[in-house]
Amino acid sequence: MVHDRVPVSNGGNENATMIHAENSFFSHLKRAFSWIGSKGSDVTFREEYHLNAKDDYLRSQTMLLNGIPLELTNDGEIPTLDPLLNSVQSPILLAPLSIAFVVFPYFDAPACAEHRKL
Repeated sequence: MVHDRVPVSNGGNENATMIHAENSFFSHLKRAFSWIGSKGSDVTFREEYHLNAKDDYLRSQTMLLNGIPLELTNDGEIPTLDPLLNSVQSPILLAPLSIAFVVFPYFDAPACAEHRKL
């Protein structure tokens, strides 16, 4: 845990300080993230898959993946599902009435790992 002394106004006491502990949600989140095979700082992008109905009409029979209609190929196969690549530093933006799947490459979530005997 990191502590910083920050000057604060305390009823005219100019020498007052406040201890700022990095105990925030974001500091816990940073510690919870881990990547396999590389440092978290080496991962610069994330993959996003945004699904929404064509023309935002919820009864539409055509779904869009990242703005492209999802249609079977001429051979009747499922099309290639290409993600949008965005910086891990940018916010995740969701359109109303849409669903998004976000993939962080090399992300290791210990809670999702197989159960192992200790």
